[in-house]
Amino acid sequence: MQSIRILPLLLITLLGTQCKRERYGCTDYRASNYDASANIDDGSCDYSPQYYYDNCEPAADGNLLISNRTGSTLYLYKNYSEGSSGTDAFITCIPSDTSEFLVYIPNDNLGVCQLQIWKADEVSDRNTPGMQQVYRQWSVALSNSTLRGERATWLITGSNQVAGTGTLLISYPDEDAFGHEIIYQVDVLLNSRNGARLAALQPGVSQKKVSIDYGVHYLYHHYWYSDPNSALGTIEDLGWAETSEVVINEYHPEAIIEIPAFVSDAGKYGQLTVINRSSHVVNVYAEDRLIEDICRVEGSSQGLSSIPANSQTTFVIPV
Repeated sequence: MQSIRILPLLLITLLGTQCKRERYGCTDYRASNYDASANIDDGSCDYSPQYYYDNCEPAADGNLLISNRTGSTLYLYKNYSEGSSGTDAFITCIPSDTSEFLVYIPNDNLGVCQLQIWKADEVSDRNTPGMQQVYRQWSVALSNSTLRGERATWLITGSNQVAGTGTLLISYPDEDAFGHEIIYQVDVLLNSRNGARLAALQPGVSQKKVSIDYGVHYLYHHYWYSDPNSALGTIEDLGWAETSEVVINEYHPEAIIEIPAFVSDAGKYGQLTVINRSSHVVNVYAEDRLIEDICRVEGSSQGLSSIPANSQTTFVIPV
């Protein structure tokens, strides 16, 4: 009797599992009709830009970050040409004075595309913006990946004196000149320490694409560190460096920027304080070595491992 009662329950469980496993719908989170409960794509994904961009809302994830510093709402297009309809070329509207507005623009073949910006108040018909009113243009090969390190960044300023837009290719190595691992993060700011942030970089980023207006620019590198093993999430401000006189113009539309490593002990060494409350001299070991062999001191460390009776010593040792 017991086995008879259990069998229907097993059948119901198996059927329920099978139904859940075969839920059809749009499984691409980048689509406007993404169904989080679906696990089999049925081809219904809707990528119509006007469907989910008309309200100037950023995408949930993307391959392009835009900072709008113009004071005006902007329209973004891809590969629009005079005389054609902008229905397919229109990507999104971008609110005024917004930072790091995330956009996803499919670019499966990784080819160079022409991105164009109009000020919304200068466009009478969004489907046919006039090329004479185009505000900014940028030719860029967007990554099709939405990984943070591979996103391109476009800073759109409010200057009306700009004759064009170029590209910075910013790299931040994961090792310094001595082969030591770089553990510090860096923010790249434009023209001053309070300027617009062009990029926030992790070590190992290679040739991150950043759009910048024509002109002579100064880049300020702000280094900081946050211990990944800490539950507090505190940020330690380390310092600054600078790359001066970066020239971008129609004859030099692209510049390669190598962010230098920053020299600091933050995160590389920690402090260990040992208190000897006994009446004997004690020696401190790190595994099978005297701690004086691995600690960091100015001058000789000989004898540092021995702590006199009723005293204490603080060692600076690798994390």
